[in-house]
Amino acid sequence: MTAPGDNDRIKAEKFIDSILEMNNNLGIGDHIPDIEESDIDEMAGYAFDEANPNYPIPVIFSKEKFKEMYMKVKTGDI
Repeated sequence: MTAPGDNDRIKAEKFIDSILEMNNNLGIGDHIPDIEESDIDEMAGYAFDEANPNYPIPVIFSKEKFKEMYMKVKTGDI
């Protein structure tokens, strides 16, 4: 829970911690080792095709950035 005076960084860290705690409580792991590296190009292509500049997000990833993200999800190196 955020507290009065928390800056944006602290609020973001508390948010991330709450998501990780919820995942832990639900038995959701921190990585997906079953992702096949041979599928990452295709997955990145699908994710890139879904990117939309009208979404309220700060950055739209390139296909290379999506590949990097999928490798981190695969290995748990997040």
